[in-house]
Amino acid sequence: MLLDRRQLVWVAAAALACVGAAFVCAPRSGLPRLTSPDCVFERMATGWVRDEGASSGRGTVSGAQIGLRASGQNGMARKWAGRPEWAIPFGDEFWKRPSRILSESIPPDPAGAVVSPVKVSDAVERVTYAFCQEGASPFPHVRGRGYQASVTDGLEFVASSPEAGEPATAARFYTRSIRREIGEGSEAQPVCPAWFVAGNTAQALLDPASGLVEHCEAGPAGVEVTWVMNRPPPGQGGMVIEAEMTGIRFSRQSSSGLHFVDGSGIERVKVGLAKAVDRKGRTWPVSIEGRGTLLRAVVPDEALAQAEFPLAIDPLISAEFGMDQPLGGPAPCTRAAPLIAANDSGYLVVWTHGKGTATAAAVYAARLSLAGELLDPFGILVSSVAAEQTVCAAAAGPGAFLVVWSAPHGASVSDWDIFGARIQADGTVMDTGPLTVCGMAGTVQSSPAVAGNGDNYLVVWRDSRSTGIYGSVVAADGTVSPTNGFPICAAANDQYTPAVAALGTNYLVAWQDYRNAGVNYHSDIYAARVTGNGVLLDTSGIAVCKGTNSNYHPAVASSGTNFLVVWEGYDVGGNDILGARIGPNGLVLDTNGFVISHAANAQFNPAAAPIGGDFLVVWQDYRGSPTNDFEATIYGARVLGNGSVADLDGVAISSALGGQGTAAVGTYGSNAIVVWQDFRNNPGSTLADIFGAPVNAMSNLVAAPDFEVSTVANTESSPTSAGNGTNFLVVWADNRNAPVGYRD
Repeated sequence: MLLDRRQLVWVAAAALACVGAAFVCAPRSGLPRLTSPDCVFERMATGWVRDEGASSGRGTVSGAQIGLRASGQNGMARKWAGRPEWAIPFGDEFWKRPSRILSESIPPDPAGAVVSPVKVSDAVERVTYAFCQEGASPFPHVRGRGYQASVTDGLEFVASSPEAGEPATAARFYTRSIRREIGEGSEAQPVCPAWFVAGNTAQALLDPASGLVEHCEAGPAGVEVTWVMNRPPPGQGGMVIEAEMTGIRFSRQSSSGLHFVDGSGIERVKVGLAKAVDRKGRTWPVSIEGRGTLLRAVVPDEALAQAEFPLAIDPLISAEFGMDQPLGGPAPCTRAAPLIAANDSGYLVVWTHGKGTATAAAVYAARLSLAGELLDPFGILVSSVAAEQTVCAAAAGPGAFLVVWSAPHGASVSDWDIFGARIQADGTVMDTGPLTVCGMAGTVQSSPAVAGNGDNYLVVWRDSRSTGIYGSVVAADGTVSPTNGFPICAAANDQYTPAVAALGTNYLVAWQDYRNAGVNYHSDIYAARVTGNGVLLDTSGIAVCKGTNSNYHPAVASSGTNFLVVWEGYDVGGNDILGARIGPNGLVLDTNGFVISHAANAQFNPAAAPIGGDFLVVWQDYRGSPTNDFEATIYGARVLGNGSVADLDGVAISSALGGQGTAAVGTYGSNAIVVWQDFRNNPGSTLADIFGAPVNAMSNLVAAPDFEVSTVANTESSPTSAGNGTNFLVVWADNRNAPVGYRD
């Protein structure tokens, strides 16, 4: 016997948008009537929950059927001190995240490399699709690409894509019963469950006796509904799950799932195929079928007998316009420029987070623990200034982080400033203002970089004043000195792409410099030291490399003894990778640099980091390509403390076919992880994945076999990584959910 349930129906489909909603509560028979909700939610630090009220009761359980909990009317919201005992811990969804946000370590490499890095987190995505409570609606709701959803008396799901000109189709999904194939049950009249919301998840305890939880997780493609059971229902045979999709009706089944149509007969909602997953990650197929407004899934008896409970069953509800035709339109927001910093307290990931328009952009962040647990499921709003904002740099200090970015000056579309905010280890944004590092009207500041020396931070940027390099010191208390910066380089012509690193209390800033540009307008590499108090020690700059050919794109790292500046140097056969050490006294130890890589064809985009008291330099390498415009590989080499290159021919970190580019490196001790864009799965296209490889440099540069970090649809770019002494974290810009022109 199936369990009946009161329905909640939206007055209009568009009412489910994040601007709020009017709604009605109505029984199955009779006309809908306007009323106040009997399901009231309240936002809390840990989520929302609805109290079932004093008159709540539970349907009786008899024989084989679990009666889903019934709740009294007019229940009031209450706050939870923490996560309810029955709720699945956020990030511990065992059926899809067996090792939380950071995945398990890569198996040891037989070649002897010490492999301890871990793969990337999905922290940014989970924050992006977090349930929110905005406007008039009292219910937590979320917007994805082509859909909107809310948790009320079930899951309200609206297939809607205004950007693509598609009409909205509203449906409501709710669980009717879960039972064994052989046995009888009794009837109950459940209404609104008590939802606990954390980040992009909402879950409700449907039956306390069995621990049955309905878990919803929002993502770019739709909402994954998962039934999690601590034990099987009593009885024999397979387990039958019956649910209802009101507002639409079943049309047909394909290899991808069940398709439901609207009143015009067009497929608008799809319920994907399901599988059963136990705590150990073992899976079993689940048969699924539809009839009218009903959905029926059957878990085989052998799965119930063999599974180590809890057991999860997880179909995905998604929007479509025509069978297997996902709805178009942009992602709910544009996410870009991800960066990572790490200190003893854990990681901080920062990114820009907009709602599809530049004027709606914001700066967001999220903390991860040293173990990789996402600590901020709803994210941290760093800056909500209504203007385009670009996160460009982040640095860690003792117990805090500094995030800096560039943004327009007031309402100007041409003047750009540098802003910043400090974030404490507990996630508190100390500068909600935010800090104005440089806010001079009529000027343009761009390309900020930042480093910390343990006491304060030095922020540097390119400035339209003298087209030079400027900087300011940001103290631990947030004091900016001086306001609007001081000139680090105001030499003739242009200067570009500053980079900065700290050694002791002092900093070294390096940049691309055109002061000596001749007819060919070539560029050199210059640098200057700045004290922790903001005193420029090298007023004319330090000529790191001067020549008749151009040098580009410097990067700088500190080993604790010396600095290493690396860059691209023009060569008639293709650019080379060059480097030079600079002592803490400002002396260039390698005049005009030394060659790190002079292989055939070109080498581009170097990055550097300290490793084992030396340096690891990585770059994009075309030595195996007949031309310099495709099939690049990733190479690396160690530069020892004495300035010698330990790996004269370089070491191939990745030489997979298809091409690689845009490498970055994060290190701790003698271990490193190198990450890059990779085209092996989409050769000849612009669709890149993110791959990585662990590297050990105790005695020889040994690169273990590379691994996939992200290989989802569309392109991923701009990877960066950081190590905290225990693990590595990798972040990148991602287009998996977005059409051309948008990025996640």
